Order: sequence, then C-alpha cells, then structure tokens
Amino acid sequence: KLRLDNGQKIPVKNYAHMTDYFDYKISGADVINKAELQHFHGDFAEYLRTHNIPGADTVYTGKTGGFNLSVRDMKELTRATGISIEEIRNRPLPREALQRTLDSAGLKPSICRSVVAINNEALVQIQNEKIHELEAVIREQAERINQMDRTEERKTDTGWTKSSGWHRSNDRTRTR
Repeated sequence: KLRLDNGQKIPVKNYAHMTDYFDYKISGADVINKAELQHFHGDFAEYLRTHNIPGADTVYTGKTGGFNLSVRDMKELTRATGISIEEIRNRPLPREALQRTLDSAGLKPSICRSVVAINNEALVQIQNEKIHELEAVIREQAERINQMDRTEERKTDTGWTKSSGWHRSNDRTRTR
C-alpha cells in the first residue's frame, strides 16, 4: 500500500521489534537518578511559576493527603448530596455551604473530611489563579508607569514644558 512515486515500497519499521534497531539499551538510571526524580515535580512547578504559565499549583506531586475516595464513597456522596467530586473540583462551594450540605447528608466523617479537603484545594487553586492574574496586571501597569516616566523625562530634556519659552511665545502671539 505504501509506495513511493517510482513504485518502490516505503520501508516501515516494526515498532514491536524496535530494540532490534539499536546496539544497546538505555537504562533509566543512566538518564536520571532517584534524587532528581524526587525533585522533578517541584522543579517543574517552579519553572511554570517563573515563566507565568498557568497550572503550576496543580502539578501532581504524588501526595494525595487523604483525598482518595473509593468509587462506593463517591457514589454515596453523589446520591446523598447530588454533588460529584468533579463538580467540586471545577466549581468549589463556599466552605459554610459545603459543610451544611455534608452535615445534612449524614455521610461518614472520612468522606466528609476528604470532600472538604478537595473543596479547599480547589478554592486555593482559584485564589492562586486570581493572584497570578493580578500580578500580571500589576506588572503591566508598572511597565506603563515606567514608560510614561521615560516619556516625561524626554519631554523635559528637550525643553517642551509649559515653563519653556516656546509656550510663552505662543501665549504672546495669541494675545495680539
């Protein structure tokens, strides 16, 4: 099926036998060590923050902090409250409203703790995103102020101010 314009077959590699194409294997231990691997996610999150790339606060760290819920627990939560974990992550509730909902649902304390923790994490994420947005606005405004200051300095350096003789001469010609 795969042929060149001159009718010859296009050689296709069989990726199932990819090791046949190489003289040696690469070991993961040769590429990265355990210490580097343990710091990867933190370093990656820091890189995202320094380059103002969103998502730095949601980089997976492997620390679940007790947020794992079984399928049975998630179904129980949805049945009792009408709220799913995904909804909480996407649109967290105010803390008091969530607590009232969980108290009236009569769920196990372990489920309630996990749901509150997930909600709090989502609220923090939203606040962090707002902070990043405001920091970007502040940087923009600071740059505009600096630009205006530089423009003002250029105006005063060339003598184009109200106290310069140019303005006075215009004032005299207008009064005649």
